[in-house]
Amino acid sequence: MINGANGYMYWNAVLQPGGKSTWGWGQNAMITVDDKGAITYNPEFYVMKHFSHYIQKGSKRLVTTGHDTATTLAFENPDGSVVVVMANNVKDDHQVNLKVAGQQFETLVKGHSFNTFLIEK
Repeated sequence: MINGANGYMYWNAVLQPGGKSTWGWGQNAMITVDDKGAITYNPEFYVMKHFSHYIQKGSKRLVTTGHDTATTLAFENPDGSVVVVMANNVKDDHQVNLKVAGQQFETLVKGHSFNTFLIEK
């Protein structure tokens, strides 16, 4: 998203565990369903949910600054609300400070987590 992409397609929404492409490469999927019908929602499902639940059609990506810009994306929705999606991809919890539209927030994000913050106007 930061380098100019305006969309993202997740190729495999649902596969059997250990699913492979037609050319034999192992594939990941948002959801896996085994031979007995057991459904598993994989981490990819929850990542996509973070983006698709609060970010509205027509939103605009905002520029982020600071220490966590590589793992943080922010969007302004058409209704004026701001959505911040932040990953903490290390094992330790991490204290973060967000400043959005003049409001400042401090929160703790757990290790190995995705976090979504909705700031409503």
